[in-house]
Amino acid sequence: MNSRVKFFCGGSSQTHHQKLYDYFCDEPPSAYHCINDDAWVASSSFVCVADGVGSIRSEHGLDGSALPKELVLACAEKLQPPRGLSRRVPLSDLVMEAVQNCSKMGASTVCTARIVDGSVMESLNLGDCGWHVLRRVGAGAGGASTAKTLSGTSEWRVVDSSRSSVMAFNVPLQV
Repeated sequence: MNSRVKFFCGGSSQTHHQKLYDYFCDEPPSAYHCINDDAWVASSSFVCVADGVGSIRSEHGLDGSALPKELVLACAEKLQPPRGLSRRVPLSDLVMEAVQNCSKMGASTVCTARIVDGSVMESLNLGDCGWHVLRRVGAGAGGASTAKTLSGTSEWRVVDSSRSSVMAFNVPLQV
């Protein structure tokens, strides 16, 4: 059976409740929804997540979301087929090119993955972001499953995960 592997992605991002007062200790709660330093972009063949460092806002007056937004768009451009999905170009080189093309100042972790040759996932994880590969319980090579819970939803299991790259607790490697 020759089935192509692809990403099915979804996401949401919300500022941690303990960080809200760091940004808005004198602001009304209505302003809370405006702040978020994360960005992501995905297609069926690649995904990229950048987690910006919000503390640079108070420490250096920089927008913690500017670099992550620019970085994921630059990575998406570099990951476009055919070059971006070729094993001949290391993922680390593509991400480094994307970082070098960014004009915004800031700091961010970055986690990206791509499907090469239609069946192999390659990833790069710099920092404390990460990924999990999930499979339906009882799923075969094609991904179909007959396993259902009593609530009618499929059961999933983690079959692979990334590892964080950190210097110490709460000190991830960053670009």
